[in-house]
Amino acid sequence: MDINFGRPAYQAVDAQLLAVQEIATPHMQTNEIKVSATTSVVNLIPKRIPTPIDFELNARMYRRKLLAERWAKRLSIVMYGLLALAVLLAVIGFWVDHIYRGRALPYSYVGSIAIGGLSESQIVTALHQQESQMTISFTDGGLTTTVPVSKLGIDYNIQQLADQITHHSFNPFFYLSVHHFTASPNFTNDGLAQFLNKYVNNTKTAPEDAVIIKTKTGLAIKPELQGFQANADYLSKNILTQSADLSSPTINVNVVSTNPKIYSSDLADLLSEGNALLKNPITIKYGNTILTPSLQDKLAWMQITQVPGTTTDSLTFTPALVRAYVLTQANRFQQHITSTSAQLPGQTVSTYKGMVINNIDDVTNHIVQAMNNSTPANETFTTSEQTYNTLTTAVH
Repeated sequence: MDINFGRPAYQAVDAQLLAVQEIATPHMQTNEIKVSATTSVVNLIPKRIPTPIDFELNARMYRRKLLAERWAKRLSIVMYGLLALAVLLAVIGFWVDHIYRGRALPYSYVGSIAIGGLSESQIVTALHQQESQMTISFTDGGLTTTVPVSKLGIDYNIQQLADQITHHSFNPFFYLSVHHFTASPNFTNDGLAQFLNKYVNNTKTAPEDAVIIKTKTGLAIKPELQGFQANADYLSKNILTQSADLSSPTINVNVVSTNPKIYSSDLADLLSEGNALLKNPITIKYGNTILTPSLQDKLAWMQITQVPGTTTDSLTFTPALVRAYVLTQANRFQQHITSTSAQLPGQTVSTYKGMVINNIDDVTNHIVQAMNNSTPANETFTTSEQTYNTLTTAVH
């Protein structure tokens, strides 16, 4: 912006207008004519009021202009400097690429192993030495298991990695940064699978199915339990990824839960059915005596059968256990049996005679059938007179 520092223009009178005024008033005195003409012209010509100058604003704008020019100059200097630096670094990059051709560039690493400047064969030797010392640790809670990598059957493709490091693509600025390389490991045999199977089995807690159990007051359900075991897929994946830099990693074992096959809810109906069977009334009469089996007696007769992995369980009353109870009760009433004995050479013959309960098997079968069908049963012992002999050999 151009600033005009000149003085403002003053009012002016046009000479031609004065001449016209003099001709129009010839009879007036010259002085009067001049005064009148001057007054008339001044009144007719519009006045021009000068524009005031804001010196503070102009000074501020001038300073801004100088500042912008100064920064433009500085910026151009910086740009030229950066361009010169880039050219210099590129020249150095060409030189570095030339002297490191076939070798690892400076600041190259595999894990914590510095391999900058090494040839392909030197890299292979260094990495094989590191591989021979590698171990992998597995932590599970407070337990740590450490295994040499050589026992896991892992190939780290070191020759391929060394070739990749020494045959790098050209980049004039590649040497300015740190480069970390990793191997591409894979499994060569079933060594890892065998180890994982063994490790998983050693850290496995099998799940437990819900079961129906006997208690003092009847039947109850023992709840199911979750199982836990190491995740073999998780372990194998992390072994490869965490050891790719040829370090000796520590892997936290990922434990997965294994679910039971039978839950408490699966046995709820069967539990209700079993407790109802135990309340089924059973009596055994002998003469004027009536026997009533207790809850514990009935629990002893019951057999709980569960098919592993299914919910098709069954509750049955075992004939052999019921018969043992019935026989025990029958023996309580067969106390009035007379006996006689006769001596033979080296032997004793005992003869027993009396009233013997003779329907033990019938009573047993009726009770078993009634309990399995949840129907009441009122059984009666019957007796008959019987005689039988026993032979006892003398002990010398």
